[in-house]
Amino acid sequence: MIGAGGALDLLVRSSLVLAMIWIAAAALGRAGGSAAMRHTIWLLGLGALILLPLLSALMPPLELAVLPASPAEPLQAAMPAAAMIASAAPGPAAAAPVASLGLGDLLQLLYLAIAAGLLGRLAIGRLLLARLWQRARPVRDARWTNLLAELAATLAIRVPVAIRIAAGPAMPMTWGTLRPRILLPAEAPAWTDERLRIVLLHELAHIARRDSFARSAATIVCALYWAHPAIWYAARRMRLEQEHACDDLVLSLGAKASIYARSLIEVAGAFRPIAPGLSVAMVRTSELERRVTAIVGRGPRSRASARFVAGTCAGAVLATLLIATIAPVAALQSTPAPMPAPPAADFGPASPPAPAAPATPSLAAIPEGRSAPAPVRPVPAPAMFAARAAVPTEADYERAAERHAVDLEAYDRQLADYRRQLDIHRRQVSDLRDQGNLANTGNTGNSGNSGNSGNPGMPARPGQPAIPPTMPTPPTAPTPPTPPSALSRPAQLVQPTQPTQPVPPARGP
Repeated sequence: MIGAGGALDLLVRSSLVLAMIWIAAAALGRAGGSAAMRHTIWLLGLGALILLPLLSALMPPLELAVLPASPAEPLQAAMPAAAMIASAAPGPAAAAPVASLGLGDLLQLLYLAIAAGLLGRLAIGRLLLARLWQRARPVRDARWTNLLAELAATLAIRVPVAIRIAAGPAMPMTWGTLRPRILLPAEAPAWTDERLRIVLLHELAHIARRDSFARSAATIVCALYWAHPAIWYAARRMRLEQEHACDDLVLSLGAKASIYARSLIEVAGAFRPIAPGLSVAMVRTSELERRVTAIVGRGPRSRASARFVAGTCAGAVLATLLIATIAPVAALQSTPAPMPAPPAADFGPASPPAPAAPATPSLAAIPEGRSAPAPVRPVPAPAMFAARAAVPTEADYERAAERHAVDLEAYDRQLADYRRQLDIHRRQVSDLRDQGNLANTGNTGNSGNSGNSGNPGMPARPGQPAIPPTMPTPPTAPTPPTPPSALSRPAQLVQPTQPTQPVPPARGP
C-alpha cells in the first residue's frame, strides 16, 4: 500500500501533468487549433497519468538540487554507506513493532474502497449495455444497411459495424472498439433520410476515432485518481472536445450546419443517455448550447494529422518521464563548513616568544676616535615557523571516517548487549517486587547491603529483603570526525627580514 508520503508525491506529480496538458490545450486553442487536436492533448494527458506511477517505480530518479543544504550533509556524504546503514539499523535485540491499524491505513482502505466502487460501476455499465443490446431488434431494412456500409467506407472503417433498434426510448449511442455497435431509438424508422444520415454519420465518426476506448480509459483514470478534483475536469473536457471533433467531421463531409444543429436539439429534448461513461451518446443537454454554438460558428474543423499526433505523443512521453523521475534533493555546499581552530596541543609545545631586538645605539653617543660597536645578530626564527604545522588533511579525514564506521559497529554491538542486560535487570526487579522481597539499597542495617564493609551480600530469606541488581550502564556513542576546511590549512610562512647593517660614522680630520 502507498504511504502518506507516496500519496502526496503522486498527488504533486499528477497535478503537474494536469497543469501541463491544460496549458498546452489552452495555448493550442488560442493558436487556432481544431477540436480534434485539443482532444488529442487531453487524451494523451490522461494516458500519462496511467504511466506516471509505473515510471516513478521503474525508472531511476533524476536528482535535481533545489532544496537548501543542511549543515550535516557534508559529513553524511563523506561517511561510507556501510557506516550509515549500520548506524541506522536497529540492534538484534530490538523488539519488532507491533502491527496496528492506524489512521493512515484506514484512509488508504477508504481510498481503495471508493476506487473499487467506481471500477465496479464501470462493470455494471457494461452489463447494462449488454442487456440493452440483447433486448433490441436487429435492422433488416436494406436501405439502412446500404447507407451504413456507404458511410463506413467513407470514414475508412474496416471492421463490421452492428446496428439495432432499441425496444424503448433511448439516445442514439455507440460503444465497442473491436466490435462496434450502434443503438438507435425505437422512433428511428420514422426519421427522414437526412436525419438518419446525420445520426449514423455522427455515430460512425465516434467509431472511426475510437472514442469508446478513450472514454473507457478516462473512466478508469478517474477511478484511480478520484480524490484529485482536477481529474474530473480533465475527463469532462476530453469528452467535450470529443463531441466537437465528431461534429467537425460530420460538417466536413457535407452536412448542413443548420439541419445538424436542429437535429441535435430535437434528439436532446426527446431522449436521455444511458451509461454515459461507457457509451458515446449523440448529445447531452448540459453540452448542447456549447456544441450548437460551435456548429454554427466558423472555427477550424481540420483533423489531427499524423505528424501532429506523433509529435504530441513524443512530447507527452518526454514530459511525463521528467515529471515521474525528478527527485528534489538538497543543494551541495560550495565550501564546507569551517572547522573550529584546533587546540595548541595538536601543534606541539608552544615556542617562547622571540626576544625583542636590541636598540641600535645612537651615533651621537659614540665618542670620537672609537669605532662603532659590532652589529648584534638577529635571533633565529623559532623552529615552529620553519616547519609546517601538522593539520588534518582529506586523507586523515577519510581514515578517521573509516575508524568511525568501525566504532559505530562496535557501538551497535554494545548497545544490543546493554538492551539485553537491561531486560534481565527489569525481570529480576519485577520478580523481587512480586515476591515482596525488594528493599532499598540506601537503607543501613540490612544484612543484604553490599555496601556495608565487612558484611558480604547475603541471599534473600523470608523476612530479610534482597537487594535489587545494579542497573547496567549504557554505552557512549562515538564522536564523528570533523571534516577539514580551508581555515585549518597552514598559511604560507614568511621568512623574517634581515636587519640592515649600521653604517659606521666617518672619522673627523
